[in-house]
Amino acid sequence: MRKRVDENQREIINLFKQIGAGVVVLSDIGNGVTDLLIGYQGKNYLIEIKNPVRKWKYTNKQKIWHEYWPGQKATITTKEEALKILGII
Repeated sequence: MRKRVDENQREIINLFKQIGAGVVVLSDIGNGVTDLLIGYQGKNYLIEIKNPVRKWKYTNKQKIWHEYWPGQKATITTKEEALKILGII
């Protein structure tokens, strides 16, 4: 079953690729797992993308996943936030 994808996901993925990051789309896994796995300069980043235009919230499964995942994870809405997560700006 295809998951709903926020409109800004494609442009953020393209940005990551333009700066040389590795990108794996995880959103089809479901169960609250973040949208993307990003590899950049020897580090991995788990990133949830939300639409900046409308008021967003986590699904119940996302809430649980984010609460219990012991490692790094981030939620972003813009390309600027994407660059900040990677320490570029």
